[in-house]
Amino acid sequence: MNRPNGASCSGTARAPGPSAGGRAAGPAQVAIALGTPDPQWLYDQLAPHAGELAIVGVGLDCGGAIDSLLAGLAWHLGRAGEAAERARAGLALETRVGSAIWIARTEELIDQILANAHGGPR
Repeated sequence: MNRPNGASCSGTARAPGPSAGGRAAGPAQVAIALGTPDPQWLYDQLAPHAGELAIVGVGLDCGGAIDSLLAGLAWHLGRAGEAAERARAGLALETRVGSAIWIARTEELIDQILANAHGGPR
C-alpha cells in the first residue's frame, strides 16, 4: 500500500488495521522530540512490539518500524548503543517494505546517534 506522503505499509496479506504499537507511535514521536510524555513508559509499551510496523488508523498511515521508535526513545534515555541497534533493526524492516519517508527518518536518527554516541539528544 503506497501512500501519497511516501509512507508505505506494503507486504501485508490483508488490509492493515491499527496495531497496538501504532497507538503509541504518535506519543512516542513527541516524547523523542520533547522528552514528554514519559519516554521510559512509552518504551515499555512499545518494546513487546519490536519487529513490527506501527499501523495508525485503519491502514491510513504507517508510523514506521516500532524498532525505529524504540531507537529514538532509547537515545533520548541516554542508551546510545541500544538506540543504534534498534535503529538498524528498524531500518532493515522499513527497507523491506519500501517506506522511503521512514527510511529517511531512521537514517537521520542513525546519523545523530553516531555523531553523539556519548548519550541522547541535548
